Amino acid sequence: MAPRSLLTMITSPFVRLFRKVLLTFGYPRLDGPPFLVGPHQTVGAIQVRIPNGTACQVFYPAVSSNQQQRPQSSSAPYFRPAAVQGLIEYLRFGDGLFQLLSETKHPCQWQADPITTIAATDANEKDKNTPTKNVAALSSFPLVIFSHGLAGTMEMYTELCQHVASLGYCVVALEHQDGSAAYAETATGTFIPYQRPNDEPYSRQKVWKLRTPMLHRRVQELERVVEYIVEEKKRQESQENTSNSAASSSNDVFSKVIQVTDPSQIHLIGHSFGAATQLLAAQQWTSNTESSSSP
Repeated sequence: MAPRSLLTMITSPFVRLFRKVLLTFGYPRLDGPPFLVGPHQTVGAIQVRIPNGTACQVFYPAVSSNQQQRPQSSSAPYFRPAAVQGLIEYLRFGDGLFQLLSETKHPCQWQADPITTIAATDANEKDKNTPTKNVAALSSFPLVIFSHGLAGTMEMYTELCQHVASLGYCVVALEHQDGSAAYAETATGTFIPYQRPNDEPYSRQKVWKLRTPMLHRRVQELERVVEYIVEEKKRQESQENTSNSAASSSNDVFSKVIQVTDPSQIHLIGHSFGAATQLLAAQQWTSNTESSSSP
């Protein structure tokens, strides 16, 4: 028997016991109300796949559970089991312990209805003595596109995205399919393995050759997300009485989230390789805008 297999057999029962102890005491501890930085202390989350695009996790200001128009969906795990396994294979350690991530409940309200109206102040600017009153205004949250770093997944930055959403943003965290994610799959369920550099000595040219195609693929995936949201927004605006329909699935909830999203206000956020992705996207989109507006 190989030493590694023997070591696994010896340590696995202790690792499982340690995992159960951590879960019993509430670890890993994830932020939630009243610890979110923004005014929206209820943040909803869903996982969707953009048609002809990537899988994403979406975060948004949501109504509290007692105001839901439908029964609250059961909570999803913090990490999908397959994503945890992908992370373990990437790191080449952590089996038996990282499963904590898939045994912990998601910190957001799963598939919750988004906030459709917000309180606004109606004041008479000409007469300061006139009392103000609160009126309902349609929600309109700017769109944030989040790009993960190397070996990331759509769940990797959940707490960060949750905090951003609490400030009044709709956050779409992509799971890139360029071979840079610890776990990703195609629309048909085919696993996309992480692409590691070859065994050649490190050089700038080596990294450039491997990562440049990934960057351009990532920017195309970002573009597809924005394109779909803009298209869906226009489709919704051309129809009547869609905002009152009760959501019953992730796609239905995503449709309602798009209703309260303002894609004309786009913010790009990324970590590490995701930041490089957003810089390239910003450069390309700015260049295209300037070209289209030039005489």
